[in-house]
Amino acid sequence: MKSLTKIVALAISAMLLMNSAVYAQDHWPRSTRHSHSKQRTAPPQAPRSRIHKTPRQHYTPAPPYPHYYKPGYRTRPLPHGASRIVVDRSNYYFYDGFYYQPFQSGYVIVDAPIGAVIATLPRLHHQVMWGGSPYFVVDNKFYRRHPRGYIVVNNPGIVLWR
Repeated sequence: MKSLTKIVALAISAMLLMNSAVYAQDHWPRSTRHSHSKQRTAPPQAPRSRIHKTPRQHYTPAPPYPHYYKPGYRTRPLPHGASRIVVDRSNYYFYDGFYYQPFQSGYVIVDAPIGAVIATLPRLHHQVMWGGSPYFVVDNKFYRRHPRGYIVVNNPGIVLWR
């Protein structure tokens, strides 16, 4: 019985000794005199992907709508958020560069009506200076600044590259 208690006591003291050594390694500085010189590790970083050098190319973003979104395309519901525009007593609806007009039981995409005023320009527009005046171009439709936003105007003679 005495030998069993000695073995148990030895095992417990060995575990306590190992536990205190691990605690000291984790929490105490390596040198009490220079605690500021403690070695620090950098935070983990996400692995970096390899960067491949490629020749510089011109990037043209994909159009936000399918290729069949052209004048003459019929759709039943209007896009959510389309705004109503009246030009020469005709009703149009505008949403992100496309003009819709009521047709039978739905709507049909039409060319931009000259004189239509919109509050904001659609996505993917760019500015062109012509004769000292800025024009904004969206898919071959030309806009000029207007007190209420932007107005659709005729092409002033600018040749666009596609």
